[in-house]
Amino acid sequence: IFLQLPSRGFDFNMKKIGQLSRQLTSANSLLVNVLDRSFGMFGKKLSDRFGQKCCRYRQNGKPMEKTRALAIYSNLRPFLPGWNLDDDALTLTKFWYIKEYSLALKFLEEIGHIDHHSTRQSPNVSILNGDLVRVDLQSHSLKGLSSEDFQLAQNLNKIALEDFGAIELDGSKNYRRVATLKTKEQENEDLQKILAESFGTESKKKTSGEAKTDQ
Repeated sequence: IFLQLPSRGFDFNMKKIGQLSRQLTSANSLLVNVLDRSFGMFGKKLSDRFGQKCCRYRQNGKPMEKTRALAIYSNLRPFLPGWNLDDDALTLTKFWYIKEYSLALKFLEEIGHIDHHSTRQSPNVSILNGDLVRVDLQSHSLKGLSSEDFQLAQNLNKIALEDFGAIELDGSKNYRRVATLKTKEQENEDLQKILAESFGTESKKKTSGEAKTDQ
């Protein structure tokens, strides 16, 4: 099928379309130049600082410097019992002993729940030998630490360990023996508290009885 169009109108429309196309191309080039100058392009992402990689941690896509990580770890040490910083200051690690495997699984679920509703760091978690829980904290895209990892470590330390029969450990060496000793220590402390409370109650009763006798 061949359609014959009026030559004058067709030429006029083609000229108009050509002009519009050139205008759009020019506007697009201008927009790209403005974006390049204002943001800096990295992997189809825009950074809020020219020439830096896009990073939600504001660390230019790099792990926290070792000196800074060591300083933060030292300052937060009272709030990070059980957490160990590796030699390269790239990972925070902690262990817990949980005798029952089913409770260990629930413990991991709790870790996931806390992370999902706070830092969203997706920590590396594992159950070793069926009773040893290990958690490694690291900002995956940085291949190292960020402030979010230290925040998550503090959040995880708020877990009610008694709900899972969990015992904090300083490492994995001889962990069952260490856990047994810690359990006995806790039982002794609990017994001392019970005896102290019982003794205090008896003393109050005795004092109250003597007061009534004097009256």
